[in-house]
Amino acid sequence: HYCAPAQQEMAMDPEFAEYLDPDGSAWFPFHTQSDFLMVPTKYAEEFAKAATIHLKHFVWIECAFGKIVDILQQKLQAPTRVVRLCTGFGPRRGKWNVIQNCKSENVAVFHPFKIEGLFEEFWAHSDDINFPL
Repeated sequence: HYCAPAQQEMAMDPEFAEYLDPDGSAWFPFHTQSDFLMVPTKYAEEFAKAATIHLKHFVWIECAFGKIVDILQQKLQAPTRVVRLCTGFGPRRGKWNVIQNCKSENVAVFHPFKIEGLFEEFWAHSDDINFPL
């Protein structure tokens, strides 16, 4: 797994010791949503501290978010909420038809939405899309 080398290095860093399990081990979530994360200000200090050690060891954001959220849950009992993400891959990524295909789903985020080149088409169809709050 492409995350493992940086995570293993980080787990051996003395600064990471406070995040180890009681038996001295460290586990890392294998797959988590990592495109968007909103951190309430009351968790910001601990988030920044946990993120800093990940940055120090060049752990990619896709690999870091899951562990950082786990740290916030374990240390502060921070709640989490996963939002539905509408996305597409391949040559259609960011195109209008991907978003059109998602409009019947109860999604909170469209990703990616490439506004360049789609601005006029988006606004021409914006009344067709229900943006949940």
